[in-house]
Amino acid sequence: TQELWQFSLFFAIHAVFRQMFFFLPFQALISQWFERRRGIALSILGSGFSIGSFIVLPIVSIAIGGLGW
Repeated sequence: TQELWQFSLFFAIHAVFRQMFFFLPFQALISQWFERRRGIALSILGSGFSIGSFIVLPIVSIAIGGLGW
């Protein structure tokens, strides 16, 4: 990308498709697997997605710094 708006547009499209292809199917799958404590299972799923995104950023930053990008 060359401009900030291009990055923002890409990130918005990426976020929508990530939700459609990963989070929603996993949510439907977990809802079918768990009858008892379904709410806890779904909250763990949501927390995992959020924490995963939070953890990946420093790892990518270290990788970019180490590779000299």
